[in-house]
Amino acid sequence: MIDLDSARNRSGDVWHVWVEGIGPGQLYAYRVDGPYEPSQGHRFNFKKLLSIPSLPRFAICRREFCLACGYDPSAPEQDLAISKLDNSSSMPKCVFVNEPFEWHGDQTLRHPWSKTVIYETHVRGFTIHPKSGVDHPGTYRGLMEKIPYFKELGVTAVELMP
Repeated sequence: MIDLDSARNRSGDVWHVWVEGIGPGQLYAYRVDGPYEPSQGHRFNFKKLLSIPSLPRFAICRREFCLACGYDPSAPEQDLAISKLDNSSSMPKCVFVNEPFEWHGDQTLRHPWSKTVIYETHVRGFTIHPKSGVDHPGTYRGLMEKIPYFKELGVTAVELMP
């Protein structure tokens, strides 16, 4: 277990940590500790691993779903009673992979910082509205359709937000 410090391991709403010595095939998961106060909107339960729905082929079968709940489903007021069951044996884990990316001779543009214009955006948010004028709204392909617009603005780099 690695305790994270918000001053070192947090950038905005994104938590991160460098773990030295792990290699491909290493399993990992997250636990979050904090108060269980449903009336305040806090439902932390350290006995529960967090699901990570952005993983490819992620699924929760019905049999295991009750173990994923942070509350006790057998309690009269389910959401108000914290579950004491540890779900680490049944929750899907993340797997560290090291798949090399072939750049096919691509090179960095080497813009000097004084001439760099960074446009920070969210893929879906930038292209989802019909007025964005793209054929593939809410997708990376839709964002690619906006490249001429970025060039018109003088943008030299696009930073994508989660």
